[in-house]
Amino acid sequence: MSTIQIPEDLGIEAAEPLLEQLRGEAKGKKPLKLDGSKVNRLHAASLQVLAALVLQRRGAGLETQIENPSDEFKAAARICGLGGLFGWSSP
Repeated sequence: MSTIQIPEDLGIEAAEPLLEQLRGEAKGKKPLKLDGSKVNRLHAASLQVLAALVLQRRGAGLETQIENPSDEFKAAARICGLGGLFGWSSP
């Protein structure tokens, strides 16, 4: 399983570069881990990119995990109603 470190600043200007990075690294059929421990700023556009990746890979039967989410990451996902998608049952 390969691991990708999610950048710490995922403001709106980071959504497209994040999409390009993930598009390249997530093409394989292997399980994928995304490390969210360094995220300290997360705009809804970047969160949408991450959610789309998880959904797309899930639909293809591929495992994708977001591990070690920072408090900021969890709060943004909870506000947008995406905590369950990422597998986080608690806030």
